[in-house]
Amino acid sequence: MFCVSILQSNLKKADKQ
Repeated sequence: MFCVSILQSNLKKADKQ
């Protein structure tokens, strides 16, 4: 499930901002 990976990546990015 690469979709989940992308979603997790987006969440991490939002957390960093």
